[in-house]
Amino acid sequence: MTKKNLILITANYPFGKGEEFLETEINYLKANFKNIIIISENDRHLRTRKIPSGIKVYRFSENMIQLEIFKCISLTFIKDFLMEIKDILFTYHLKLNIEILRELLSMMVKGLSIKRYIDDIIQENKILNNNDELFLYTYWFNAATYAIIQYKRQNESVKVFSRTHGYDLYFERNCLHYLPLRKQIIKKLDVLFFISDHGKEYFKKKLLLNTENKLKVSKLGIRNDLKVSKPSNDNILRIISCSFAVDVKRIDLIIKAIAQIKNYDVYWTHIGDGPKLKELKELANALLSNKSNISYEFLGYLENKEIYNYYTNRMIDVFINVSASEGIPVSIMEACSFSIPIIATSVGGVSEIVNDNNGVLLSPNPSINEITEAINKIKFSSQSDIQRYRENAYQTWSKWYNADVNYNKFINSIFKLK
Repeated sequence: MTKKNLILITANYPFGKGEEFLETEINYLKANFKNIIIISENDRHLRTRKIPSGIKVYRFSENMIQLEIFKCISLTFIKDFLMEIKDILFTYHLKLNIEILRELLSMMVKGLSIKRYIDDIIQENKILNNNDELFLYTYWFNAATYAIIQYKRQNESVKVFSRTHGYDLYFERNCLHYLPLRKQIIKKLDVLFFISDHGKEYFKKKLLLNTENKLKVSKLGIRNDLKVSKPSNDNILRIISCSFAVDVKRIDLIIKAIAQIKNYDVYWTHIGDGPKLKELKELANALLSNKSNISYEFLGYLENKEIYNYYTNRMIDVFINVSASEGIPVSIMEACSFSIPIIATSVGGVSEIVNDNNGVLLSPNPSINEITEAINKIKFSSQSDIQRYRENAYQTWSKWYNADVNYNKFINSIFKLK
């Protein structure tokens, strides 16, 4: 019987922080593939997550990248390079400069280095020796995806596919407004999975693509076998936010909006760390600490199970996210699964999960007043409206972001690849 082998390339998992959502997906992959190998690009941090037994883990190191460009030069390399220059000028209408060329060449060289690492791992593990099937999967649309299409060019029977989320999808998230090799990769990739309808439509429009057969939406999902969260019963509005502390999340807007609240008590909790955390704590201290009606806490980084325990055991009235750019945040899926009403900005695919039935959808670039008014709306909603928000939040998760449904659909679509 033919065995199905999977090589999954991640940025971090199972090391360090990030890609927490893979902790759920990996169990569904393990249940459907005979052998799984993970290649993590994180060579700096200790292992922080458990993985199902039987999965091998390798680490790709930046030191493995061949810096000498001439070692990578081949007819394929030159063809990809020239085609990409054409796209830079005539598809993306960007000015060709040294920064863009550096971005392009860095991705090509890294991709070819990862490809050589994949060759070694496949040979070491004797994969494909018995006509077994091999699937190469990159969790992000990056240099590793360029690596797997190089492998596909040499081995047509191998299935290659990738997910794309946010920073690896939206050109505007990159400081150069440029993401290399998209058109060259999609020509050879079997399928590219988007986590939102918005992402798929954006990609088609950005790359001027007319084809649909390689572009599919496969929403992420979470499991939640716990109880739903409870609303406050003491007239204090409890607000929760959960995100990495970086500029794009605009957590400072939450602080400024809460600072404007004067006529009722608020308890705000932020979960997550990041490079901006110290600055945000200083801002909160300056704007919130002298207000008798406002309390707040920064819990820092918490593992998923700790976040779920918090949601289960603490009263929470509303979850808030005011990011400048998103795919569809897993943090919002998690909050919905606990029946927590949502306030969020309409960026990326967020409007696919947040609406007037389960919370308040803000404009993409809301003013401080708009955010404060949304918080006030939740605070002064009737009990029946609050109950409606909470029930619809739960139903949103159950219908669209349930891991049991979404990941089994995802795997079935992989197995149908020709």
